[in-house]
Amino acid sequence: MIVESGLGNGKLAGVDGDNRLLTAAFNIPFPHLIAKDYNRSFSVVGETAVAAGTVVPLHIKNNNATDLVVINRVTVQVLTDATLPATTNYFTFEIDSDYISGGNVALPVNASAGATTISSVAATQANPTVGGGGVVEKFYPSSVANGTEIILEGSALLLPGRGACVKFTGTGAAGVVKASVGFVVVSQAGEGYSG
Repeated sequence: MIVESGLGNGKLAGVDGDNRLLTAAFNIPFPHLIAKDYNRSFSVVGETAVAAGTVVPLHIKNNNATDLVVINRVTVQVLTDATLPATTNYFTFEIDSDYISGGNVALPVNASAGATTISSVAATQANPTVGGGGVVEKFYPSSVANGTEIILEGSALLLPGRGACVKFTGTGAAGVVKASVGFVVVSQAGEGYSG
């Protein structure tokens, strides 16, 4: 049996002998879907020098008045003269933090090559002063030699006007710390996954 669309577009669907609608599906990661359909998938990288205490390699803020920023990946890396692993050397990813002052601009890059869509996210690197925020993830790097580590893979949401940051707290006096945040920008107008 064949079921025809009532929209007059000529589209058909099949039904098997047990009255089941025949369908096909595919699975695509959410950021890839937004990149493919809307070109609104971005990444931003920040870094700063290691110093004893806490430093901020990256802060981001959703400057869009209506859209949502969905953070889907946070990666970090540290090269330091401190001993790792140690309970005194760790990264935190903090949500709802506020940019106060300092640092340098970090520019989000559209992850769709050739796309002209620009992100409304403001990003700051090089140890800006930030305030507030709550820890979503805490990560202890196991060694300097491990390279880049993913500390968050999933979703954290930035409502309009809200921010997030990556911090590194440690005992080192030299080195560099890096953070990268992948995110997509979507509408909150009730349009499903739409950008």
